[in-house]
Amino acid sequence: LCGKMVWFKDTTNNSKGCNVQIIGDVKPVSGGKWDNGWILDPEKDSKYDVEITPIGADKLKVMGYAGMKFLSETYTWTRAPADLKRCDA
Repeated sequence: LCGKMVWFKDTTNNSKGCNVQIIGDVKPVSGGKWDNGWILDPEKDSKYDVEITPIGADKLKVMGYAGMKFLSETYTWTRAPADLKRCDA
């Protein structure tokens, strides 16, 4: 599993990051989760370990961590509408 940036809330400051890969090498593990890959923090230009858990059809729980999961930061990502203008269009 991998992922690329295709939309930014503020295109003025972020347009150069369009189509940059931000998630990579993630593989399915038990319990419907995906793990053992990496996620890029573009603000720090640093990669972290990542675990992704689907929450229904339109949300993902994305947990970035550095080696140990108890030292993590978790976000809920929501699927963008299909008609959203992509930066790579």
